Amino acid sequence: MSSQRQDRGMSGLAEIKNILNNNIIKNHSTRTMIVEGSTDIKLFSKLISKYRNQVRIINPFRTHNLKQNNKGEVIKIIKICNQEDWVKNHQGNRGIFGIVDADFMNLNRGINIKNLLLTKFHDIDIEIFTSSYILEKYLNDAYPKKNFSKSQLLKIRRICLKLASMFGKYLLLLEMNHIYSNTRNQKNFKIKNFLERDNINELVLKTDLIEENILNNNWDVNLNDLNEINNINLKQLANSHDYFVIFWRLTFEKEEFPLTSKFCARDEKYCEKMLKLSYICKCIIDQEFLAKIFAYF
Repeated sequence: MSSQRQDRGMSGLAEIKNILNNNIIKNHSTRTMIVEGSTDIKLFSKLISKYRNQVRIINPFRTHNLKQNNKGEVIKIIKICNQEDWVKNHQGNRGIFGIVDADFMNLNRGINIKNLLLTKFHDIDIEIFTSSYILEKYLNDAYPKKNFSKSQLLKIRRICLKLASMFGKYLLLLEMNHIYSNTRNQKNFKIKNFLERDNINELVLKTDLIEENILNNNWDVNLNDLNEINNINLKQLANSHDYFVIFWRLTFEKEEFPLTSKFCARDEKYCEKMLKLSYICKCIIDQEFLAKIFAYF
């Protein structure tokens, strides 16, 4: 290992200790929830509004130059807080806990770390995005002059979940072969590059292009192993961002928003954030998962 790589590793540990000092130690009398992203702060603030005055929800990584893997940093912080010397020196840590997206961890017996909660499905947003109630509210706001039928809403939800989980099977295959992290920086290995309209204008996932891309990247995987990925809840395979990309292509791509609509900015990332934050209610999220959060209060 080069000295430069060693310095980067030491710097990362120093940054984590700095986060602990600035954000947790000085406020040990208040419960602290550590989350991965900035929008997670707003999301969980709504989910636990009843206890909002009893907890600080923080995502300190952006200001500490730890942008590459916030999930990994949350896990590192919780592990440090669980250490015996931390408990002894900082009056215990029962009020410090972290929440991270499970991604594919639930399919591999999860991860058993005290004070770390995994989402029940691939990520917290997939529960929100797959809710028929939320999709109906969202589309009716986007297109106030349209009246989406229940069958139309169910079809949109079914297509989004089906295609996102199909792509998720390839991501899981890469994860099983320890290659998944390599795809994060591969701009051409994004679901948007593999979505096309067929001859009857239905949106389809071009699996042949996905497999060609995998082969061209020389990723050491056996594509036949895809046949072994069966009987898995689709919401464990589908990640919410891929789901929304499909949702966007199905509903917004060729539509004109009404000028009076708050969606008229026609910005995909903005609309994804709105879908995540504007319509959330506790009944959408798995009650068992919420109960684990409430146990800290």
